[in-house]
Amino acid sequence: LQGNTSILLRIRPGWEEMRRFLAGQVDNKQRFSVSVCTAAQRPYALEVWRLLDPQASLIPQDQWKTRIVNVSVGKKTILNSLALPTAPANAPPSEYP
Repeated sequence: LQGNTSILLRIRPGWEEMRRFLAGQVDNKQRFSVSVCTAAQRPYALEVWRLLDPQASLIPQDQWKTRIVNVSVGKKTILNSLALPTAPANAPPSEYP
């Protein structure tokens, strides 16, 4: 991450409450494992995530490589959003979720 860049980020109302809930900070019980799938370029995605979760309470920084996934525009699917393998073009449909 570069310290000499600027980003104007509009955080939606309710984000802090949702972040605290997802992190288990509301009732001390974490119920979710958070992942991010985006078509944004990786440096931008990492910087925005750092701003959205500054304490790394949702995704520890050492897990960013596997839990923040970047895909090509038009290639975002539920499988790559969940970091699941995609089927080869010639594979029978029953072999893959």
